[in-house]
Amino acid sequence: MIFYTKIKKISGEKEYFNITQMVIDEVKKSGVWKGDVIVYPLHTTVGIKKQEDEPGLLNDMKRAFLRLFPKDSYYEHDDFEKRIVNMSPNERKNAAAHLMTTFFANSFELVIIENGELMLGHWQSILLFDFDPKNRGSREIVIQVKGIPSENNNQE
Repeated sequence: MIFYTKIKKISGEKEYFNITQMVIDEVKKSGVWKGDVIVYPLHTTVGIKKQEDEPGLLNDMKRAFLRLFPKDSYYEHDDFEKRIVNMSPNERKNAAAHLMTTFFANSFELVIIENGELMLGHWQSILLFDFDPKNRGSREIVIQVKGIPSENNNQE
């Protein structure tokens, strides 16, 4: 049984990144032939989702979330007169981003590996959604692959 874990940085101030190829590359490096991979963000305002990487759909998703969680609404988390825990010197108002991630269903993805390949549907990609990207620089994700190697599979 192989257990392979890698922490990867995602740089840029974008609202989403297609990280499918990054995950494929790490699965190849792991040498796992049959098993699964979990992709997990190390941030509370980031979500990972298997979804179609189509600009219109992604814009629709953004508009739907902004209808549910408008950034200009009052959120107690953003009221620094009331909030007394988990504060840093440059605290940001990002309650809407936290709520978006919370309602994003799983904020991680698990994908089955068969014959050394990700089992993704025809239009499925692995996307990282950053609900609070401004002035972040980079985000970190964990890619953990586990499973069994093939007898003929050479690890890099």
